[in-house]
Amino acid sequence: MGFAEQLFALHHELLRATVALIRDCPCGQGCPACVGPEAMAGDGGKKHSLALLELLAG
Repeated sequence: MGFAEQLFALHHELLRATVALIRDCPCGQGCPACVGPEAMAGDGGKKHSLALLELLAG
C-alpha cells in the first residue's frame, strides 16, 4: 500500500522496462520468463503483450 504513489510516478518507466524485457527475450512466441506460461498467454502471447504495452507506454 505504501508504494502506490511511488509506483504511479514510475509507471511509464516500468512499462518501458517491461517492453524491453519481453522484446529482448530470445523466445519466439512468449515463455514463462517474459509473458508467463503459454497456456495462460495463448498463441502469440509475446506479440500481443508487446502491442498492448507499447500502446500503454505511449
